[in-house]
Amino acid sequence: MLMKKPFLLRLMLGFGTLSMASFYGAADDSRPVKRVRFANPTSMGQKPEDPYGTWIDLGYINPVARKSVCQKFNDLVARIFKRLDS
Repeated sequence: MLMKKPFLLRLMLGFGTLSMASFYGAADDSRPVKRVRFANPTSMGQKPEDPYGTWIDLGYINPVARKSVCQKFNDLVARIFKRLDS
């Protein structure tokens, strides 16, 4: 179905690219430490009175590696578009 409707496929890939970029951030992001929040505080060993969970640092994400992942994804999207156009 998607191959018969290339506009739909392009739209889906476009949203995928945007979500990928928002997850990895810009290559020159000045905040390379990613944090994730756990909503259940008891699973992290915190007091049950803390209703907001806890933030865990995932550590430093190398901007060069982040740029490489984004570039590979963009290359994949470009190859798909090239195949659709041919």
